[in-house]
Amino acid sequence: MNYFNIMKKTNGFTLIELIVTLAVFAIAAAMAIPNMGSFLDSNRRAANINIFVSAMNLARSEAVKRNNDISLCTRNDAGTACNAAKNWENGWLVFVDDGTNGIIDGSDTILRVYDPVFKRETPLDVSFRETEANIKFITYHYTGSVNTPATFRRCDDRGLPQARAIIVSLSGRTRLSKDTDANDIHEDRLTANFTACP
Repeated sequence: MNYFNIMKKTNGFTLIELIVTLAVFAIAAAMAIPNMGSFLDSNRRAANINIFVSAMNLARSEAVKRNNDISLCTRNDAGTACNAAKNWENGWLVFVDDGTNGIIDGSDTILRVYDPVFKRETPLDVSFRETEANIKFITYHYTGSVNTPATFRRCDDRGLPQARAIIVSLSGRTRLSKDTDANDIHEDRLTANFTACP
């Protein structure tokens, strides 16, 4: 047996094998890419909700610690004052609210500025609103309670089944909404189905 003849027969992939491998890879990638987009959108949604809940927890703990009112409000573009609009996707502020509730005035101190809920490069309309009373601020008192209960709903262009909400009780505790009736639409604070994404 000639050693060199054996080595000559085992010389790697053929062109056909390489083309078949690339074709299989392309098919697998084409199937995975749409799912990856949905996965990334869900991660963005979870990140938005987690940041907002952390802001509310900060406001509540600071209210108890400082024995003072602490408010969250929608922010202006500069992040220096509350905004008259009720669009929480523009970002929000947490501040010591010594003066008029929900307005940053002379004696108030901004504790933290939160960036807007940004849109991705390809259109993904994001809305983040308080939907039951359309409030633009919420105030935590030294007891940890709030001035009003609220439901903050986060929607994107995937529609109601992908909408989520943060529900704030009068005691100041937060919880995420649930789809208790398994119809793929989450419920709000009043346990009614979401009817629209604002």
